[in-house]
Amino acid sequence: MANDEDDPIDVKAVFEKFKQGVKAQVSDDNVAVHFDLGIAYQEMGLFADAAAEFELVLRTDRNHAGATARLIEVHARMGNPRGGTPPGEA
Repeated sequence: MANDEDDPIDVKAVFEKFKQGVKAQVSDDNVAVHFDLGIAYQEMGLFADAAAEFELVLRTDRNHAGATARLIEVHARMGNPRGGTPPGEA
């Protein structure tokens, strides 16, 4: 019988659990936390998740320059320089 160290880790499932935990613990209007999450996702190359966080920030604070700049950047990285839904994720 394999031990826990030998079992493959489903990273996607772990990440989904993490996002559910964040949603349960952090209100949508917590600009600082959602901005920081967006940066973390962006640095990990999770551009769609980063965009979602920056969009959430901008729903609360329409003038958040950092979220605006980073949202533009992640959309460009996704090949979608005008914003909107990333290609293949509609």
